[in-house]
Amino acid sequence: MAILASGVIIGIFLGWLFQSLYYPKAANNTLTTKNTILRQLNEPRPLPLGAKEFKEWSDRIISGAMIPTDNPDSLRAALAVMLQSLGPQESHKPDAYFIHSLRKAAVNEVARHVFTEIKNERDAAKNKQDAPAVS
Repeated sequence: MAILASGVIIGIFLGWLFQSLYYPKAANNTLTTKNTILRQLNEPRPLPLGAKEFKEWSDRIISGAMIPTDNPDSLRAALAVMLQSLGPQESHKPDAYFIHSLRKAAVNEVARHVFTEIKNERDAAKNKQDAPAVS
């Protein structure tokens, strides 16, 4: 009887081990290693095919990109444009590709805004300098 009980316990343990190794949970937790997360980010994943999949996918990418925003719709729009610009043979892409692309797009927006402000300030100073003095 004791042998049968220990066999059942070993069977349950092996079943649990198989489940955890081959069917990992959908979300990472605090015990997930950095290398595992990096491997997941660089693993080609299927691109979203429906609106619900796109929402879940874009939320994951925006969360990974860590871009502070009050309006995530603008980031979703940028991701939609990125998807449309992919070639016809690309049905799988790593999340890291979109995370880096989204961060780069945000950097470009900031740089464009700063450049425009500097240009406008210089133009205003030049116009003020060129304007005749009115007494």
